[in-house]
Amino acid sequence: STNKSTGSSTRTNTTKKASTQTRTKATTTTRRKRQAMNDQMFEDIMVVVSGAICIFLFLCNFGIVGSFGSAISSFMFGVFGLFAYVAPLFIGGSIVFYNIKRGDYVAIRKFWAIVSLCLALMVIFELFSAGYDDNMKFVLKSIYERCSIGKEGGGIIMGSITYFLYKFLSLVGTILVLGVWIIISLIFLTE
Repeated sequence: STNKSTGSSTRTNTTKKASTQTRTKATTTTRRKRQAMNDQMFEDIMVVVSGAICIFLFLCNFGIVGSFGSAISSFMFGVFGLFAYVAPLFIGGSIVFYNIKRGDYVAIRKFWAIVSLCLALMVIFELFSAGYDDNMKFVLKSIYERCSIGKEGGGIIMGSITYFLYKFLSLVGTILVLGVWIIISLIFLTE
């Protein structure tokens, strides 16, 4: 009689354990689904907010967002130069692209090739607008002010790189570096 009761209690314990494991798995699965939904909702909200910010920054460049917008526009032109007109749209597009193509390494490589081409374009803007000569001095503030006020050039980022390229390689060397830079970027973009 002891064996029967022990056997019965063992079966009951085993059944309880199986039932508990099934509930735990179901709870874990539900929790994972809920977390995945929350993650997706957060990503969607971030895309919408990022898009709104980028549209706001884009509109700032045209002086239709008031004095605060003009100050932001001045800053963006000082940093990005002429590229400031499209930088907000480019950044917004990049955020959406990243969310759509996450994990697609070919698409990400092509994205970075486009970034590289944009940087090369900023160097070209800077070369044409700054009027470089051998006697130019590197003054970060003057690069920023020229780009910010004149809405031209490559901004302080690419203006600095352009200055050092021109200083150490002259115009011919700078154009050669740009040519190689653009060709390599195009190879990555088209492969």
